[in-house]
Amino acid sequence: MPPKIAIVEEGGFPVDIGGVSTWVKELVQGLKDFEFTVVTITTREKTNFMFKVPKGIEVKVHVLFSRKWRT
Repeated sequence: MPPKIAIVEEGGFPVDIGGVSTWVKELVQGLKDFEFTVVTITTREKTNFMFKVPKGIEVKVHVLFSRKWRT
């Protein structure tokens, strides 16, 4: 059973493109002997994936402070 790694990030992989997103993508693709869960926290209500999620990677997207909460 491979070791499991959880990555918790704000607004990055796979729902946004940028430096951190690219780093996470390369990390999970490069460490094939590990299982990953990526938790992305975002304020976007629509979260289309900007990256293809590699096989065996679990992604959880949590929307925090949707527009309904903003004044």
